[in-house]
Amino acid sequence: TAVFASRAGRSSVLTVGPGNAFVVLNFGSARGAQLGHRLTVTHGETVVATVEISDVRAHFSVAQVMPGTLRGVLHKGDSAVLIR
Repeated sequence: TAVFASRAGRSSVLTVGPGNAFVVLNFGSARGAQLGHRLTVTHGETVVATVEISDVRAHFSVAQVMPGTLRGVLHKGDSAVLIR
């Protein structure tokens, strides 16, 4: 799976929801975020989850953690890269 190398597809986790169920990302419609986009979330070099955007605003979006993809604990500041 290829990923965006440009800033347009990269973001950071701003908030982690209860039980690691969702994250809020600093990736909104102003930067091309769309409903249904999937992103890989990493903590350092470790992939911790795949998330899918369920709500998009101008400067942030909410993304649900995909069932079965959580491999650790999500943290504020984790990186997220759009999957192409």
